[in-house]
This record gives sequence, C-alpha cells and structure tokens, in this order.
Amino acid sequence: MIIKLTSGEMRSIANAGHSSSVDFMQTYAQFANLADELAAVGMQGLAGPAVAAKVAELKAKVDQHSATAQEKFHGIGHFADMTDQAEAERQGRIFAITSL
Repeated sequence: MIIKLTSGEMRSIANAGHSSSVDFMQTYAQFANLADELAAVGMQGLAGPAVAAKVAELKAKVDQHSATAQEKFHGIGHFADMTDQAEAERQGRIFAITSL
C-alpha cells in the first residue's frame, strides 16, 4: 500500500474528522434532548415512552459510532506521528553514515 499524503495532511484530516465527530455527537445530544422533552410533555399514552425508548436507542448508537470514528481519527494522527518519527530516525542514520 502506498500512502500519498504527507504527515501534515494526515494530521489535518485526523483533527478535522475528530472535530466533526464531536460536533455530530453534540448536535445529536441537542436533538435527543428536544425529542425527550417532546416525549415527556407533548405525547399521550404510550407514544411518549415509545419515543423516549427510540431516542435512547439511537443515542447509544450515535455515541458508539462517534467513539469509533474518534478512535479511527486518533489512529490516523498516531500514524502521522509515527511516520514523522521514522523519517527523523532515517535522517539520523543517514547523517551518521555520511559523517563517518
């Protein structure tokens, strides 16, 4: 596999992706709060508890997907760091050999 991105580009993608996943989770939390409020005061009979249960189920899925996305973006950032470290070590070895 060939990666054509620089470590800076990978780090930028990782930061943007992590930020987007946090924003998504926060936006959904606002939606869930509104849906919970609607379920509690705006619905009659079993409709309220049914909506509240679906909101809780969806919130759990959103939290899981967001956590997975954050882990993957963290992995991309870590890969960029390791790429920089490997390049620095390579340059150090080259310098050591050429300075003999």
